Amino acid sequence: MSVVDCRIHGHFSTCVVANGETFYCPVCRMQGAQKEILRVCDLVMDIDCHWRDEIRCVDIFNYNTVRYLIPERCGQLTNGRKFMIEFDGPDRFGPMQYMDRVTNFEDQVHKDYAKMAFIHEHGWHVLRISFNEFTTIEHWVHTFFTRCMEQENEKQVILCSNEVMYDTLQETSEYFLREDRKWTF
Repeated sequence: MSVVDCRIHGHFSTCVVANGETFYCPVCRMQGAQKEILRVCDLVMDIDCHWRDEIRCVDIFNYNTVRYLIPERCGQLTNGRKFMIEFDGPDRFGPMQYMDRVTNFEDQVHKDYAKMAFIHEHGWHVLRISFNEFTTIEHWVHTFFTRCMEQENEKQVILCSNEVMYDTLQETSEYFLREDRKWTF
């Protein structure tokens, strides 16, 4: 656990590490990732159009609540298929201390499941980039679009930048989605 003091966003207790001993504010990192993803998407020739807007998802673990969630990028490829790019901050992988509060990890788990259900239902391609892959965003975005264009029309591309982190996240998430806990919050 490390301490990060951001002159803009305040104090964080987190384990966000990049470039050896350099620690970054997760909020600044998220904003930088959004700008980088936008920059790279603007350069990709296989994209017909892209945007950042809310998507309507249903949270089946919270009384079938309708949630409006905003991924970093959504869009449509020249072959007509839609895609979503999500940059996952450290709060998506576990609770995180932010100033005087702890982030709600259960709520993050529910958001992720709602987004993934939307993607599965609508057949969108998805790229999920973990916070510790910030310096390789361009590589992951280009790899993702290459796979999307090579894939047959019916097959869905779901790509994660760090399989180990996302496998661990899946195992952790299952605890928060167990039947005996899902109505308690």
